[in-house]
Amino acid sequence: MSNDMFSELADSIGKSEDGFVHQNLCLKIDGTQRGVYSTKCIRKGEMLISLPEKLSISGFGKPSCYDGRNVSDWLRCVASYYECHAEAKFQPYTNSLPKKYESLLEWSDEEVQSFLSGTTILNLVQEDRKNKVLEKRFRDAVKPYLKHLKLVSSSFMSMTEELEFFKKACMCISTRGFHLDTNLNDEKSLPSPKYNGPFLLPFIDLLNHDQQKKCTTLQFDASSHCFCMFAERDIASNEEI
Repeated sequence: MSNDMFSELADSIGKSEDGFVHQNLCLKIDGTQRGVYSTKCIRKGEMLISLPEKLSISGFGKPSCYDGRNVSDWLRCVASYYECHAEAKFQPYTNSLPKKYESLLEWSDEEVQSFLSGTTILNLVQEDRKNKVLEKRFRDAVKPYLKHLKLVSSSFMSMTEELEFFKKACMCISTRGFHLDTNLNDEKSLPSPKYNGPFLLPFIDLLNHDQQKKCTTLQFDASSHCFCMFAERDIASNEEI
């Protein structure tokens, strides 16, 4: 992600009804590392981000069953990932997503052997690749649901392209997806009492995780239908959020 993409994403949220991104937040990039930092001191209680639910990407609203099949929350979110790539309002977000992910799905067979040597997972991964488990899962479980929702067609992509796009969806959701903490959000204050994630949350998913330096918690405001984050302590200038 570039600073221009960061600004475009922040602006698109800020211009949306009930959307807000604190003016003292900026993106810093150091080699392959990036993070959101404060440019000035932010006081405890100040709102950092308010992301309208309509700008989130989730399985909420997608059917949980079809043709007698149950559909997982994860697959419903995958469907929304496909859908958002065709909607202009999500373009600042989709443009900002990584072209590559640091994920096992991106590793070559040689890297799998090198990185997982001596672990119990190595044989499982190699067996899955040998038996083309991911391809079968896409063909038998994922694609039929996407076709049911008219999100793919037989002429939309080649099988290779379809698999690559599906892998991107898997990696995006597994590395950037959020679940709401039901201890902080009772069922009445969730987008749906039967769905608490995964959610892809533009801008919010740029924040890094460090329990030792934690300064905010994700919450959902049922009155404004926004995902909100407030400063839970004073945040110093040039501190990573």
